[in-house]
Amino acid sequence: MTPPLVTRDGQAIDPEAFAGFLAEYPKGQLGLELSEALAECIAATQLYGKPSSLTLAINIGPTKSMFGELIVQAKVTGKPARPASPEVTFFPTPSGGLSRRDPNQAQLPGTETA
Repeated sequence: MTPPLVTRDGQAIDPEAFAGFLAEYPKGQLGLELSEALAECIAATQLYGKPSSLTLAINIGPTKSMFGELIVQAKVTGKPARPASPEVTFFPTPSGGLSRRDPNQAQLPGTETA
């Protein structure tokens, strides 16, 4: 067993408490979800050479009970790296659309598209 840690204000904290929470919330599913998101972020970073991120948000709130229970909700958000979107030049059309063809340039014979 790991000895307790002590905060700056002298409060003892069990260093294994967070790992225990992950194992119990809900029945280990949080740890599985974190592991899957981490693996996805690692693979995407290796594939695209760009950073990925993984966030665990835990919301803790009181209940209206007199027994001191807390409501806990955890959310895992993975942002794996993505390939860069290509930059493509388009021209605005008089009707408010976009076209790859410059509407101000004459069409060369034989290059008309159906």
